[in-house]
Amino acid sequence: MRTKAWPSLQHGIGMIEVMLIIAVFSSLLLAGFLQWRVRSAEEATRQEQTQLAQAETALISYATVNYRLPCPAAVPGGLEDCTTPAQKGWFPAQTLIVSGIDPGVSVKQLRYIVQRGGSDFDLASVASDAWRPVEYSGNSLAMRDTSYSSAPIRTLSDFCARLAQGRSQTYNAGYASVASSPGRLVAFALAHPGLEDKDGDGNLFDGVNALNSTPAFEPADRGSLLSSYDDVVSERSFSSLATAFNCDTLNNSIDSVALAHDLVTVVRGMRDENIDSANTAVAWAAVSAVLAGVAIVQTGVGIASNAGNAGVDAAICAATLGFAVNACAAIGVHAGAAAIGGGVIGLNAVSIGGSIAAIVMAEKAKTKAMASGSDASTISTLTSAVACLPPGDTTTASLTAQSTAAIDSFNAQITQATNTRTIAQIDLAAARIELAQAQVARQNAINQLVAAARNNTAPATSTIDGDINMVVSLGDNLLPLQTDYAYAQATVDAAQTKTINATANLAKYQNMLDNRAAFTISTQTAVDAASVTLANLRSSGASQADIDAAAKTYNLLFADLLILKNQGPPTGSTPTLADLRDGAQVELTDATAALSVAQASLTIADNNRTTSANNYTSAYDNLLLKSAGNYTIFYPPLSSPSFVVSCTTGVAGGPLACGTTTVSTYGDVRAKLIALVGFGGDNGRSAPAADSVFSKPEKIQRKITALESEITAYSNMITDLQTRRDELAAETATALTPLPTCTTTTRNNSPFSPSFAQQIIEVVDRKGGSR
Repeated sequence: MRTKAWPSLQHGIGMIEVMLIIAVFSSLLLAGFLQWRVRSAEEATRQEQTQLAQAETALISYATVNYRLPCPAAVPGGLEDCTTPAQKGWFPAQTLIVSGIDPGVSVKQLRYIVQRGGSDFDLASVASDAWRPVEYSGNSLAMRDTSYSSAPIRTLSDFCARLAQGRSQTYNAGYASVASSPGRLVAFALAHPGLEDKDGDGNLFDGVNALNSTPAFEPADRGSLLSSYDDVVSERSFSSLATAFNCDTLNNSIDSVALAHDLVTVVRGMRDENIDSANTAVAWAAVSAVLAGVAIVQTGVGIASNAGNAGVDAAICAATLGFAVNACAAIGVHAGAAAIGGGVIGLNAVSIGGSIAAIVMAEKAKTKAMASGSDASTISTLTSAVACLPPGDTTTASLTAQSTAAIDSFNAQITQATNTRTIAQIDLAAARIELAQAQVARQNAINQLVAAARNNTAPATSTIDGDINMVVSLGDNLLPLQTDYAYAQATVDAAQTKTINATANLAKYQNMLDNRAAFTISTQTAVDAASVTLANLRSSGASQADIDAAAKTYNLLFADLLILKNQGPPTGSTPTLADLRDGAQVELTDATAALSVAQASLTIADNNRTTSANNYTSAYDNLLLKSAGNYTIFYPPLSSPSFVVSCTTGVAGGPLACGTTTVSTYGDVRAKLIALVGFGGDNGRSAPAADSVFSKPEKIQRKITALESEITAYSNMITDLQTRRDELAAETATALTPLPTCTTTTRNNSPFSPSFAQQIIEVVDRKGGSR
């Protein structure tokens, strides 16, 4: 019986091995794809936030010039379409460009909603005369209900009035809003569609962002919560826009002038009527002086805030070693705002002078009338209007002196700004020379490194020339990422400070509300003590710095006292304690959101910097290892020898032994590499040192860019200060024309006529405030 033979076994790779190989390659491909997706998403997020920030800045610039926000566009990036009451559409990039405003790049894909829910807070309609200065009527303050003699005045104050109306509105589904829980109204909002159609409906915009029929966007914090959503939304509340336009200080500056006009009118009426009019004039003049004082205190706080902002920008600039262009350039702008703020105090001082002068005139008339024992008709004759001043009256001279002081303040600010600009111009010229020298020094250091690799023989080439080029290239890539990280870290620090300050303010104002009576008593005591301290410093000849510090303390305490006592114009001009508490809550919400965005940006910047730094370090180490050998140095053709091998023993990872005909370049290459990218004990291995020969040109160029921006800011500020100074001089020259002395002592008159006062208030309102 024959035994059946088994077939012979096959040799080679079996099915299992093939499947394992496929699995390994699939895993590698998947890991690479996922890493690419993460990096792409981080870069996309950064670009989306930049586009939204640029578009938001453009909208605010448009509103500053046109006193309204643009309507949405019907097509992507087109002109605004105001023919319909639509609140939601596309970002009107073309309208902004036509208006001379740069809306930024890649903004045509943005969607846009603007608040048009009610006629009195429609932020996109043509501005009406929605705001007028306050007047004293019926023993209370109210907005003037009559137009001026000329055409209605439409300025930024009217836009501010609409923001104040919108701030008081409750949520309504028909108004522009965000679909939060509970829903909240917005002044405007922008939406970026992200990279993908996450909810799969055929529209890149996700959620309610895609719906034309719903005047709402998803809230700004919703992107990271839903896997079916990758849009990015930026929203601005009514309160934040009012703060951006400095609405309270703007309107207060006009109100203070308007109240001075009322005083002139009341004093004139007091002369022509009876002793009761005199009593009313004296009481109201006292209140008006207090109100003007509130405007000055609040303006002082605004100036302090601008100075604080300049300090934050300076800190960011220092933290980033001068690389943060925007922060460094903003220092000049903030310094300019602080300087112009002095002009507000100067012109408000004229209003206070008018109030005080009116008090003096009213008291004189009342005293004369009471001393004569006359009846109302006699008093009317006694105080009848004439175009002269009683003997010894210094009203016009006092007001003229105050106007002169304000003009002197402008001149001092112009001089200070000019001197600062000159210093910046000198620094700029020096920086440009320093840049040219730094560029030459850097190139020389690179050339010396290349020469070391070639055994300092020229002309020659080596097989590690490309490794030197790789270190230089990756170092150049790393420098801006280091700057981004430093700026992001400084921005997080600043946002944390804002959050802490907003939390403290919220607690302060809430505590003042809860314990108003006790706070009023303690604050009054503190005001009295601060007043005595300030007076003592002035009388003792103390330094101006000590006097200024004491004055600031007194002003801040006095402002708190006025608010605690409910003194001040209605809500919308000077805030009540509840307004301040609510404002602090809004500031805290905004600061918290800004901190979250800053922390996210810091994470992205850190990841980008770390990846680039790792690549750079690898190239750095690879160059040193290759310089240990063996590598070849080639000499020109026909030379003898035509090449030589470089080899160095004793280097970790390098050759263990070298031939007898080799050269050693490792020590020289290492020394020249450290001379290029290192500084002060730092060998530059993890990143080129900030003060290294390699980094210095980049650092100086950033400094030059910042100085150029600062010089431009100071030039604009000087021109603006000169214009405002000349306008004030012309107005006061007309309004404060000296009057002759009366030939009789039985008559009295006002500092200047109501018609002159009316002209002043119209000019100030038409120019958008006394700032």
